[in-house]
Amino acid sequence: MSYLLRKATLTRGGQVASGFLLICSGLLLASGCYTHKGVSSPERHDSLYPVWFVRSPIQDGNLIAVGYSQEFIRKQSSAKMASSDACQRLAKCSKVTIHGKHAIENTVLGRSWRGQIIKEWRNGVSPAEGLHNCVKLDTAFVDGMVIVLASLKRIEIDTTRVPITHKRSWVDSLPQSDDYIYAVGVAPKYFRQTASWIEAERAAKLELAYIQKSRVLGLSRKESSALGDVTVQEFESTLFDVQIVERYIDEDSGTYYVLARSRRMQPQ
Repeated sequence: MSYLLRKATLTRGGQVASGFLLICSGLLLASGCYTHKGVSSPERHDSLYPVWFVRSPIQDGNLIAVGYSQEFIRKQSSAKMASSDACQRLAKCSKVTIHGKHAIENTVLGRSWRGQIIKEWRNGVSPAEGLHNCVKLDTAFVDGMVIVLASLKRIEIDTTRVPITHKRSWVDSLPQSDDYIYAVGVAPKYFRQTASWIEAERAAKLELAYIQKSRVLGLSRKESSALGDVTVQEFESTLFDVQIVERYIDEDSGTYYVLARSRRMQPQ
């Protein structure tokens, strides 16, 4: 590098600065060392995830959430965005009301369903209180994604890196419990894996809400001779202590899975 800089100084006027900038920019881009001041490059663990992301460290009397961000050149900014997302998600864990739609389609090929969360809002916790009680436990960089684990209180966690592609039994058979409702959320592989995980979590939360639905807002049925018939149910549901329990990626199909749970509402 010193040779290149000496060579640049032999030119005149503005060419000196121009040559210096071009040379330095090229070296920085080639080496991948362009980082924000004060932020060291994290140790890479591509395709290996922290244990706390694969299997959530859920404890009685506590709630946790994971925030997501794409990894940018300025890693400090990426981590800050993921931290903010984690705290926002944590604030919705305790009690959240969901207004959604659930469509069941009956065709000659069988039955399938799809859903949509129209609106969701948190209850009982103000945004300021939710952020104040947010404790960041760990930050990890994996395959261009930044994930942050947040909790209501400080707990011990396992930061060991492990594969996420070992198939889980709950993909085919949901856990059974008198205290919790379980649901699986599924999403395809997108260019940015953050989008896949966020969609899978959203799908799991929608399914929990549909199972726990407390009020049916509307029911409609549309018949089609070509595709069969579609029944659409619009509903509202309040979920308590929502937690993502485990995550899994099916390498063969590129499908992302999350197992979620919420506390079962006892009949009045």
